[in-house]
Amino acid sequence: MKRLVFLVLLLSLLFHESSAAEACNRRCGAGGMVVPYPFGFSGSCPIILSCVDADGNSTAALVRGVGGG
Repeated sequence: MKRLVFLVLLLSLLFHESSAAEACNRRCGAGGMVVPYPFGFSGSCPIILSCVDADGNSTAALVRGVGGG
């Protein structure tokens, strides 16, 4: 019984992780830079980056949180 509960918990955790990764926008600008999950450019990504797309060159930078020193 414990194994079954563990298996169900593990599968639900894996499903949640994959659906969160799908909702995360990982592409920056027209240059097509793609960053690996958990990094991304939308609010649904665990680690949010900013995207600067100038002259066809895409650059990603870590967004500093409010109140960061």
